[in-house]
Amino acid sequence: MNIAILTKPHMESNPTRLKVLELLRSFSDYCVKEISLKEEISADTDKVLVFGGDGTMLEAVRAIRGRDIPVLGVNLGHLGFLASFEQNADCNRIIDCLKNGERVSRMLLDIEINAGDIMRSLNEVVIKSAGTRPITLDISIDGEFADSFHSDGIIVSSPAGSTAYSLSAGGPVLAPDVDAIVIIPICAHSLHSRPLVVNASSKIEIKLSGEHSGIISVDGANNGTLGKNEIIRVTKSLKSAVFLSDGDENFYAKLLKKMNRWGTTNK
Repeated sequence: MNIAILTKPHMESNPTRLKVLELLRSFSDYCVKEISLKEEISADTDKVLVFGGDGTMLEAVRAIRGRDIPVLGVNLGHLGFLASFEQNADCNRIIDCLKNGERVSRMLLDIEINAGDIMRSLNEVVIKSAGTRPITLDISIDGEFADSFHSDGIIVSSPAGSTAYSLSAGGPVLAPDVDAIVIIPICAHSLHSRPLVVNASSKIEIKLSGEHSGIISVDGANNGTLGKNEIIRVTKSLKSAVFLSDGDENFYAKLLKKMNRWGTTNK
């Protein structure tokens, strides 16, 4: 079994990581390859083991490029909502999950700008003002005009992303098995603008209709600027991100534990 290991450089000396790699290398049926975050994951990779936070997990999903390669995360960061294990977990449990873990699929979003190349997102696509002034964004769903947001920007989020930036902007939390997409204005200059929850089969079209330019970001990566009348289309991808779970995860317990400690000190 070919295992790709992704870790941010400053976390490579973490004791849990070193112990797990030592155990993996003691088994003859594992071929372990440590790769950098900028390196593409090869097609012969069977599984990916990530040591880091949610940002590293997003980079791993991006590097897989929609292929059917499952990811297992060990949280060495702060929040670690996408990871299945914390760094104090039993190393043998981590290896057992890598070998026998349950495959869990998560929705990906396809993002297209002006009928160009398609980008893929696990969490969200964000369109924001390129300056200090609000921008105007016209939203259409399945060809029907839905709203016009005069705001700092907009977030279009998957269920996985509903506990990320979307949550901070006042959006709802979606359980992982909810087949829906959330549209959230960021600091809308309006009393009526509220988050929208739409069916995942919806075709969402966003048009930058004002005079001011915008920037687009997919899963935290800067993907360029947008000018007047440029159009962004967001749809549910035919591809999915696949994660490994030991079957012992409770989404609501995890939500309470992770989100209630957010912003607090570790005492």
